[in-house]
Amino acid sequence: MAHPDSGTTVYGEHMTFAQQPRRVSILAGRVGHGGIGAILRDHCARWPASGVDTELVVERGAEDAVCGACHVTRLATLHPLWGRFPLAVWLARTRPTAIVVHRPRLLRPLFAAMRLTGQRPHVVGAVHAMLSPQLPEAAARKRRAFDTLAHCDALVTTSRAIADDLRGRPALVTMPLSVAWPPIDVARIAALAAEVPRAPRLGALDADYIVAVGRLEAVKGHARLVDAFARIAPIHPGLHLVVLGEGAEREALATRIRAAGMASRVHLAGHALNPFPWIRRARALVLASQHEGFGMVLAEALALGTPVIATDCPGGPAEILENGRYGRLVPPGDESALADAIAATLAAPHRPAPDAVARFDPDASSHVWLAALGVTAS
Repeated sequence: MAHPDSGTTVYGEHMTFAQQPRRVSILAGRVGHGGIGAILRDHCARWPASGVDTELVVERGAEDAVCGACHVTRLATLHPLWGRFPLAVWLARTRPTAIVVHRPRLLRPLFAAMRLTGQRPHVVGAVHAMLSPQLPEAAARKRRAFDTLAHCDALVTTSRAIADDLRGRPALVTMPLSVAWPPIDVARIAALAAEVPRAPRLGALDADYIVAVGRLEAVKGHARLVDAFARIAPIHPGLHLVVLGEGAEREALATRIRAAGMASRVHLAGHALNPFPWIRRARALVLASQHEGFGMVLAEALALGTPVIATDCPGGPAEILENGRYGRLVPPGDESALADAIAATLAAPHRPAPDAVARFDPDASSHVWLAALGVTAS
């Protein structure tokens, strides 16, 4: 049964369909709007253009899966237990030769489906987050998913920090492991940045501001950023803080903002589908996370020439900023140091050098992924 979207097939329900062999399948679950989504959209645009037959596999209901020239397959479910059955049907029909799995939790049902069907394509596990710095309860949940990485044929991480974290695990010592930084398409970002800034909860802001971009969760450190901003607000009376993102911490952050007397100057603007106009016009971008797999928004800000301040947390920030060469780094959780770094940046903007994003060339990233998959682009 064909899905209403062009080029899409739904498996795992009572329907008939034709076998459609693929060279590379991307098992994603959902695309999303964060760093993983940007990488997936790059795969689905760049790989078909390079002559690679590419299929994106998502869960039914993942309506954000609009990915250019690649074929999109929606499975009825990718639940850790029940997902094995639609995955088995899909494997038996399509017989992919290589699969990249962008969410480790999907490996368990995938390998179960392989056992059911006897299929054994080349499997590359994509790892976008570090396990070590997670809070204990989060680590327990992730460990079950990460344990299945040892059954992959190769791994690709999005930062050297994640690669080092994985290499410290005995089960992965001999695993082929590559690093592919998320691709930064400078021309695309610049074109999007030329648009008018829009956000669901904030109209035009005719004032100077600094910006933070990230979901409203404790790990992103927005509470510390609000406190740091409150410290410098008296000496920068015309400055505002714009936070782009949504999440479970919205009400707690709103309460904190009111308690700090910053309700007129700190704006929880919601999730902006296009954050780049906000980033380009900002006096600085601040990332205050407790840990990051990569921190893609830092690289995107560098591409726009916006000064950046980041916590030197476990993960990618120090890697992106080359230990302070391209932006200021402060200890995570230190709101005083964060406030000082923001004030110093406002006084003497640390403009990134033109070569700051050359390392994140999309073609180089694509080459690493395809090499891990054993696929050669034409």
